[in-house]
Amino acid sequence: MENGTQNHPSTSQRHRLFTQDLVGHFTWELERPKSRQHLFLQRNVLRVLEHHKERLRDPSSRASRPLSAANPHNTGEASARTTPRVSGLTGVVNSDTTKDQPPPRSRDTKPETNIRRSHRFRKIVERAHQQAGAELMLDLSSIRKKLTFKKNLRNDDERPAKRQKRDKVRCLCHLTIWDNRDGSAAVPLTSKTSDCLVTGVENGDHGHLVDIELDKPFIVSAEEIRVPVTRSNTTALEIIDKYFLEFKIIPCKTGSLWPPVPILGKSDGDNFSQNIKQSGSGGLQGAIVTQYTHLPTPPDMNVPLSVLFLHQGKTYRTKYGLQVRSVWQKAGAGRVAQESRGLDLNSFLSDQPNGIHTRGKARQQGHEPLMTFLEGIFPPSPVPQNQPEVCYSFPGGMVKRADVAEEFRTATAKGYGCPICTGRSFRELEKLRFHLTTMHTKYNFSVKPGTDRATNGPSPVHIKVDQPRRPTVRKEEDDGEMLWVAPTSPFDLQAFLSGDHSWIGGRGPIKLQPSSRPTTGYPLAKNVPDFRRARRRKIKPIVLEARGNNKPQCMYTSVSNRPVSPNEGPRSESDDEIDNEWLIAMQMECLDLIAEKGNWSPYERELAKRWDRHRMEEQLEHPTFVSNSLIRFARKHKEWLRNSGGDELLSCFFEFLVNLNERQVIDDDVVADVNELIFMDESRACPTASAGSTPLANSGLGTSMAPPAMAVPQEEAQNPLPELVCPLCNKLVKFKPKRNPITFCQDPACATASQRYHSRCILYSSTSQKGKGKAAAPNPEDEAIRFRLKFWLCKACTVRRKERTTAEADAHASGGIVGTVS
Repeated sequence: MENGTQNHPSTSQRHRLFTQDLVGHFTWELERPKSRQHLFLQRNVLRVLEHHKERLRDPSSRASRPLSAANPHNTGEASARTTPRVSGLTGVVNSDTTKDQPPPRSRDTKPETNIRRSHRFRKIVERAHQQAGAELMLDLSSIRKKLTFKKNLRNDDERPAKRQKRDKVRCLCHLTIWDNRDGSAAVPLTSKTSDCLVTGVENGDHGHLVDIELDKPFIVSAEEIRVPVTRSNTTALEIIDKYFLEFKIIPCKTGSLWPPVPILGKSDGDNFSQNIKQSGSGGLQGAIVTQYTHLPTPPDMNVPLSVLFLHQGKTYRTKYGLQVRSVWQKAGAGRVAQESRGLDLNSFLSDQPNGIHTRGKARQQGHEPLMTFLEGIFPPSPVPQNQPEVCYSFPGGMVKRADVAEEFRTATAKGYGCPICTGRSFRELEKLRFHLTTMHTKYNFSVKPGTDRATNGPSPVHIKVDQPRRPTVRKEEDDGEMLWVAPTSPFDLQAFLSGDHSWIGGRGPIKLQPSSRPTTGYPLAKNVPDFRRARRRKIKPIVLEARGNNKPQCMYTSVSNRPVSPNEGPRSESDDEIDNEWLIAMQMECLDLIAEKGNWSPYERELAKRWDRHRMEEQLEHPTFVSNSLIRFARKHKEWLRNSGGDELLSCFFEFLVNLNERQVIDDDVVADVNELIFMDESRACPTASAGSTPLANSGLGTSMAPPAMAVPQEEAQNPLPELVCPLCNKLVKFKPKRNPITFCQDPACATASQRYHSRCILYSSTSQKGKGKAAAPNPEDEAIRFRLKFWLCKACTVRRKERTTAEADAHASGGIVGTVS
């Protein structure tokens, strides 16, 4: 018993060992999915696809039928006969020869320094700031020590010390953004101020912890940071990648410690706020400053921004960093930017609103030593420089919540990556389609590859995600056995994706009957005929049965009086004989009312009226033939679209084409044909509409703008009218009063009364003259500013009025002197 007692551990030791084993097993189960390699199934599938692809390229190579399927009990012999050579980890079994295969890469090869390997996480670069209505939300969280920034964050459930003093300081937080390009103006693009509450506490070994609570986060719209960019002699407002963002926190009152964190002196080491108070300079002088220069990319909440302290013209550094929570979002529609761990679409997991990655998992990082070891064993594959873009879209009905239906309708990913498997990425589109078809059968993926017609290069691929319809009849369980032997012919991936599943024992390819009429796609512009002419039979009578009379009764129809009879057959006149001009005129009046309520521009109204008249003249054909109707519309109004209105009309027309394309009424090829039809040379111009179609200028109804002249100089067609360009900034003045108000000269006798001016340019020029260009322009929406603009005069009218006033004063003065002398 003594020996047995001595060999066995005591009760406390057993509890200690049990605890260690339990914690070790649980920790390993939690950490293993993050650090382990991917399953070998996907890797083997890709290798098999490559093997069959090589067989398709070289038909002379003989394929080996797997004998293990025919004789499963003699696997050793079969493998010995059919597997002459296997090349390591990366080799593929080949029955004949393997000399055509590339040699396997050595394990000792080191990855290049300029290539980054991503095992588990895949970043998707999404230009959220370029979406309509995008705005940047910035919220300050806390100031903590940079050395242990990821560890010193206090948990929400951690209770603070009971007797710990917490000093709260009411401060003002200023946000300022400048244009950081060389030669840019010193005037900030935008400046915002918000009240905040700064609370500083001691966080033990991690130093000081400062909580910052803003009354409301900063909201910066994308329109506020757009700056003029000139490319190929064309200036436009765009978002650049050189901005200078600065946060400045200034205390509002005295009586508290400031700054809340230690600062570093020049040679004295650490200087605390008590030392600054003893110097007599005051405890609440100075400001905490943080800077950021990587906009439009929002600051990462896991990367601290260095904190500086400005005091009496000197800058003191600190060992602390500011945590900023930032995200691009839509105004009132929720988040726009995606998570950095893949395409976190809410459509694939509608029951979990926050996606598949919880907040706790998002904070966990992989093991760096293990990842480094795996990188040494499996060298990374080279990343292509020009990665294609894949745009995933799905209907709003897949999302149950109304606030995210519009937000996640489309999402763009870099490279051929799977949106569900966040670590999967492929080099070819066919392999991505094969993965989606075989591994994610819960959804239907409709792939539409795109090709740039100008460069014949790859354009963004559109993949529509949808849920399959539930079968009305419940399928019975099939418990029968399945026997399948791989064919000798190689596997054709293109045929499988096209619907030919005969290689795996499924249905064969669908044989379509030959048809003279194309069933898919839209015809070319040169193949679109003119609108059909009705075969009218004005003299053909309609024979009606007359009771009580042996002679048949014949009735004739006319445009003005069309009788309706139950016996009216197909020999009656066509519906094209009916005059619908009154209905078109009513539609034009309705469009005028809608345009006034919606504050449309003149070109938007004219384009809508011409398109509606064109469609009503063609009797509102089925939407399938809208592409043909659009081609005929471009032929009819080619000169008007090209020469009347400049950039404003073209922007309205292109927006109209984009809407038709998004509704899938037309495709990119039709848009390209319309552009070529409008802007190509006269020698290559397509024939216009037939002589039978009524020209719009002679109709007299539906349009308020006269058609342009047939012969227009080329320079006049390309350059906009001078009245549409603001003389102060030399930019096009677009007619959108809500976004950028415009102003005219208020002098009735002005020679250029139709000249447009930007209201912001007028106010900025007057403010810069008074304040030497350092003050920001006032807001045109202010009532006082708006009242001042009602009496604004242009420069020529101001000079003329001053000359008139001076002349009247001189005449009055000379008249007074003469009267006194007399």
